[in-house]
Amino acid sequence: MTIECSLSFLTQLILAGAIAGVGLYLKSYILKKAENSATKEDIRELTGRVEAIKHEFATRLHVRQVRYEREYDLLVDIWEKVVALRDATVRLRPESDTIQEGVSDSERKAQRVKIYMAAGREFYLAYENRKPFFPEPLYTQLSTLIKRTWRETVQYKHGDPNKQPEYWDQAVKNLTEVDESCAAIEQFIRERARRWEMDE
Repeated sequence: MTIECSLSFLTQLILAGAIAGVGLYLKSYILKKAENSATKEDIRELTGRVEAIKHEFATRLHVRQVRYEREYDLLVDIWEKVVALRDATVRLRPESDTIQEGVSDSERKAQRVKIYMAAGREFYLAYENRKPFFPEPLYTQLSTLIKRTWRETVQYKHGDPNKQPEYWDQAVKNLTEVDESCAAIEQFIRERARRWEMDE
């Protein structure tokens, strides 16, 4: 073997090593670039998913907040009307009474019934117009309350304590039932509010 052959072989060997080294470098470079590109795409995809989840959560939270506020307003409104109806009913036959001079019994009855009718109408419109939005147990209690207060109003309007010995007993019975209905409605609203607190 000659020196030229040896150099040529050595040159080829060095050249082959250099080409192999460049090839390995390029392979490593290309793999790293592909990995970085894949990582960027993964990050972009993960960021998109996180943003979608955050948006969905924010939307659900907003819907829940709006629902809570509307239900709260609905229950506050109906409770105010329950109190007005209860009070108008209780005032029909109060335990003690102040009699205005110059006002007859029939005029006094008519005034009290008129106050009841106004409260009853407000109550009726509130619970009937919003019927689909009340939970069934609450609607049932509201319906029971209006029937009980109406019974007391009719018995008051057509009754006479001087001619009916059961006049005052009926009043006590009716008002006890009205109080029971009001207590059941109040309990339902309180339980609803407790559930809101637990959901927070």
